[in-house]
Order: sequence, then C-alpha cells, then structure tokens
Amino acid sequence: MDISLLRKLVSLDLSWSGWNTESPPLELRELIGGFSNLIELYLDGVNVSANGTEWCSVISESVPKLEALSLVGCSLTGPIDSSLSKLRNLSLLRLDDNDLSSEVPEFFEDFYSLNVLTLFNCKLQGFFPKSVFQLKNLKYIDISHNDELSGYLPDFLKDSTLESLIISSTNFSGSLPDSLGNLESLIDLDLSGCHFSGSIPWSFRNLSQLVYLDLSYNNLTGEIPVVLGGIWISEILLSNNNLTGSIPESFSQLNQLVTLDLQKNFLSGPIPASLFTLPALQELQLSENEFSGQLEEFSNASSVLQVVDLGNNNLLGEIPKSMFDLLGLQFLELSSNNFTGTIELDLFHNLQNLKYLDLSNNNLSVSDGTGDSSLLFPSLAELMLESCNLVTIPAFLKHKNNMKCLSLSNNKIGGTIPEWIWSIGDICYLNLSIKLIYILLTGEVPSSICQATNLRILDLSYNNLNGSIPACLMESLTELLVLRARVALKGVKRDLVNTMTIFTAIDLSNNQFEGPLPEAIGNLKALISLNMSGNDFNGRIPSVFENLAEMQSLDLSGNQLSGQIPNSLTSLTFLSFLNLSNNNLVGKIPYGNQFSTFSSYSFEGNPGLCRDQLSRQCVNSSVEPSSNFNNAYPGLDIDVIWIWIFTGLGFIVGFASTRLGLGACNVEISRLLSRPCSEDRARNNTFWTDRRVKTQLSPEPQNSGHHGSAARPMEIPPHRRRGSWAPPTAGSHKTPLHHHPGS
Repeated sequence: MDISLLRKLVSLDLSWSGWNTESPPLELRELIGGFSNLIELYLDGVNVSANGTEWCSVISESVPKLEALSLVGCSLTGPIDSSLSKLRNLSLLRLDDNDLSSEVPEFFEDFYSLNVLTLFNCKLQGFFPKSVFQLKNLKYIDISHNDELSGYLPDFLKDSTLESLIISSTNFSGSLPDSLGNLESLIDLDLSGCHFSGSIPWSFRNLSQLVYLDLSYNNLTGEIPVVLGGIWISEILLSNNNLTGSIPESFSQLNQLVTLDLQKNFLSGPIPASLFTLPALQELQLSENEFSGQLEEFSNASSVLQVVDLGNNNLLGEIPKSMFDLLGLQFLELSSNNFTGTIELDLFHNLQNLKYLDLSNNNLSVSDGTGDSSLLFPSLAELMLESCNLVTIPAFLKHKNNMKCLSLSNNKIGGTIPEWIWSIGDICYLNLSIKLIYILLTGEVPSSICQATNLRILDLSYNNLNGSIPACLMESLTELLVLRARVALKGVKRDLVNTMTIFTAIDLSNNQFEGPLPEAIGNLKALISLNMSGNDFNGRIPSVFENLAEMQSLDLSGNQLSGQIPNSLTSLTFLSFLNLSNNNLVGKIPYGNQFSTFSSYSFEGNPGLCRDQLSRQCVNSSVEPSSNFNNAYPGLDIDVIWIWIFTGLGFIVGFASTRLGLGACNVEISRLLSRPCSEDRARNNTFWTDRRVKTQLSPEPQNSGHHGSAARPMEIPPHRRRGSWAPPTAGSHKTPLHHHPGS
C-alpha cells in the first residue's frame, strides 16, 4: 500500500522499521511532505542524516500541526534551527542519540504544551535554559549524558507537575535548591555524575511519591536527611560524595527499598542491624566509609538480600552468626576492617548461592572446619582470603570446578603447591604470594599448571620456589596476560618469542636473565614496549630491533650490553622513551629522528659513549658509571619478574591506568596484584546490577579523596530506569516510549 495516498493520516510510526543508520538516508521531505494533518511522527532508528537547518525546516513546514515528534538515533546533526519553534503544539519531543553538538535554544521555553522532553546523549553544549524546567505541563525531562552541557537547577514552582527529572552525566553544578521539595509528584530523580555541591535539602521529605533517587558522583556534603522521600522509594544511590554523619534510623522503615548504595563517603557510626532484615532489599553497599563498632546480631534475616559490601570500614568484633542466615546472598565483601575471631568455612554451608567472598585483611583466623568440605560453596567463583591466618589451602577447593579468581596471599601456608590447584575451574586469577619470609611455598612450579588453560593472571611471588618456569606458560596458556613470580630464572634460556608475535608489551626486568638479547624479538612487529632492564644480558643490541616499527618504549638499562648502538634504531620514529643507561656501550650515539630528543639520562653509565650533548669525547674518556642502578629506580623489587602480555588491548606507557577486560576479573593494572578481582566489587558477575560506565567527566569533580587517597576518578551511571515511570505520549494508541540501550 502506498502510504502517500493517506492524506488524512494523523499518526505515522516507522521506528526501527529497517531504515537504520546502515541504510541509505531517507528523504524526509518526500516522506512527510503530503501529510499536512499529521499530529504524531515517530522515526526512531531511521537514517535521516540531515543537518539542523534541513530537518527542522522540513518538519515545521510539512507537518505544522505536529504534537509528538520522536527522532531518536536518526543521524541528525545540529544546530537546532529556529524554524522548529513554529511547532507550538508540541507535547512530546525526543531527539536522543543524535550528534546535535549545539546549544539548547531559548525558544524551547515557548513550548508551553510540552509534556516530555528527552535530549539524552546529543553532545549538547553551553548552558541549558532554566526556564525549560519551569514549563507548567512538563512531566518528564531527560538531558543526561551530555558532558559539555552546563547549567543550574532553577527555583521549582509549587504547582509543578514534573514526575521525572534526569540530568545525570552533565556539567551541571551549584547547590540543590530547597525548591526541589516542591516537586511533590516527582517519581524519578537522577542528578548523578554532575558537579553539585552543598547539602541534600531537608525538603526532600516532601517527595512522598519518589521511587528512584540517584545523587551519586557529586560533591555533596553534610548529613543524609532523616526523611528522604516517601515509603515507596526503592533505590537510594548516594555513593561517591563527601557525606558525613550516620545512617538515618528511618531507613529501617523503607519496606520497598531494593538498593541502598552509600559507598565512598565519610559516613560513620554503627551499621543498623535492621538493614539486614528489610523485606525487599537486594543490594546493600556501604564500603569505603568510616563505619565503626560491632555488627549486631539480627533476627528475621532477609531471604532476598543478594549483595552485602561492607569493605574498607572500621568495623570490629566478631562477624555476627546471623550473617550466615542470609540465604539469598551472592556477594559478601567484608575485607579491610578489624573483624576478629575464628571463622570456620563450614559456617557458610547455608549460603548455597554465594558467588563472591572476601574476608581479606582483617584480624580473622580462617580454617576449614569439621564438616564435609565437598558440599561447601557450590556456586562460589571468587574467593579472597588474604591475610586470614590460613595454614593450609582450603580443602573444599579441591572439589571445585567453577573458580575464576583465588587469592590466598599473606597467609601461613607452607609446603608444595598441590597438583589439584590448577584444575579448580576456568581460573583467570591466582595469587599464592607469601610476604612473610619465614613461611614459604617451596619446590618447583608443577607442570600440572598447564591444566589451567584459562589462567590470565598468576602471582607466585615472595615464595621460595625454584627451577624453571614450565614451558606451557609461554606456549600452551594462550590466555595468560600477567605472570609474576620470584623463581630462580638464571639459566633459563628457552626461546620466549616463538608464540609471542601478537604481544604489545613485554617486561622481563629485574631478574637474572643472561646471555645475548634474542634477535627473534625483532619479529614482534606489534611490540610497543620492551623492558629487559636489570638483568645480566650481554653482547650487542641486535640491529633487527629496527623492525619494531611500533615501538614507543625501550628499556635495556642495567645490563652488560656492549658494542655500539645500532644507527638503524633511529628509524623507530614512534619511540618516546629510551633507557640504555648503565651498560658497557661504546662509540658515538646515533643522531636523528627520535634520538635527537633523548637527554643524557638515557645513556649515562656507559663511559665509552659520546655525543656533543653529553660534552664527552669518544676517546680517552674517564667518565665513571653512574651510581647503583637500583637507586635510579626506587621502589623496584629486583627479585620479581613481571611479564605483561596485552593481546588486542590498548597500551599506556607506564601501565599506570590501563584496564584489562578479564571477564569476572575486572582489573586495574596499577592495583592489579594488591586487590585483583574485587577492584570493582566484581561488577561483571551475572548477579550484579552494573549501573556505571567507566568514563571520565571533564572537568573531574573536586572530591577530596577518601581515606588518604587521591581524588577519586569519576564513574558515570548509564541511562537507566529501573521501575520508574514511563513518559506519556501524545497519542492514546502509543505504547510507552522506546527505551535507550541500557535502560
């Protein structure tokens, strides 16, 4: 049927109908030019590919009676043209997911009939007009995820009908006005990931219809109001602020509360036991605060509570026995507190759904217990028992086949590594390092490690292991990204490069490797960083290193290399860091391209080298080598071998903030071996509702840091509405608006 014949058509919906962004652009004028009576136009996902002047003028001229316009993800560009102001009857306007890259025009305040306005992720700029918030008929507004959009909240009127106010991940700032309490119809309030400061207004007690509240990732201070919304509230998200005081007692009456996230603040006092009995609560996140005192026992333990995160506080005393009655628990994080007492692992026998457990860094003594270990932890995938006074590897592990991450470091485990440890699951992280030098694992790394085919991170450092690294670590374990081990490597001369052609970074620094540098390294065409410093390599620098065209960082310092620096290395035009210091190199330092930018630091400690910039003659030089190599690198542990292997990953020189995608082990390299899988509270697990996209806002909010740390990086909640109100549309026939991905 030819729809162009339908001259009296009042509603046209072609959303997600096949004219997507991969299809040829749709000619907008040809499509709607004959529908002058059109009241509703929905073209979500249709490739229009028009600039602001074009699409605004075509729509305003062709369909002047329009009341509902939805153009989500239509490949539109800006700026928004003034011709759009002719559509004075608009009650719904959705322009999400387009590259408008412009300011919101002032004429939006003249859309007096507007009920719904969504401009999510449009790359909006400038200041948002305050008066738009005050439109009397406005019920739903979403301008979130526009990093460069600034503004302040207005004084809201008492007769406002606003039900959803979504401003997250923008550059809005200022204080939260008391007039927010005038929005008595408000159901959904999301101001997260902005730069709001000051206290949370006590007028929030008037928001009796509020269901969803997210003020996280701001610079809010002061105490949490005694009353925060009404009895229907289901989510309270206040993390990553600077809030102080205690948890209000009134929270124990919030029987509809599903999520309470107060982590990364400065909250103090005891944690109310009543929180563990709330009938609807599924997520309780209180980590990285200053909560203190002892957790009290509680009756009527919740059966739906899935996540309890109390890590990094000042809690003390014994872990209450009633904690083991939370039958729905899947994630339990109690690390870095002052808990005391003995924990027998068979206390957890009722927690059949537990997938993540971290008891690390308390004053606990953890042991196996007397029960049947084969029945424990049927669902457990991640176990962190660092510094738990373990004397043996927990026996239940030998019955496991689904482990992903295991850390038993800083315990009192001795003897040899059991053969079965490598077959406890598709493990991606294993940390058996022992820093108490009088208690050490001994013997060789067994060849049975080859069974751990999905191993990505292995830490056996600070033990008394000896022998060679099993060949499979370099050949068969194709998923291995990081190897850290303190073993007797001197004399290990196996060819490391036959299976490493896709590596982008290799670090073999600070060991006892000897012999010539392998020329086969020149075949690693993707190599970006090579660090072989602090060994006993000798001989010449291979000229085939000129083949490493992508090389950005090269460190061969602190060896016994001799001969001249190959002139061919000047062809490495991406090289930005070079350290050849403290060797026995001689001759003239090459000059040209990147080599002309390197300072004397790169070459010092080679008395036979010369270059004009060094003020050093090539003949009869008496320059002494520089001081001890270790002094130039304070903090390096020369007993540790690091092999950093990145396959298909971006690389940042220094490894300071690179993030590895490790499935269940989401690991930031700068903290990789201290708190591996728990770095982001295991948010990649299937049971975890991940509400944050790791992104940096610009500018970063000026948080004061936490517990002595530097200012925290911004983590931005994605566009999400769990159980929130669905905005109305202009036509009674329409279903609720299409949600954004991730909603």
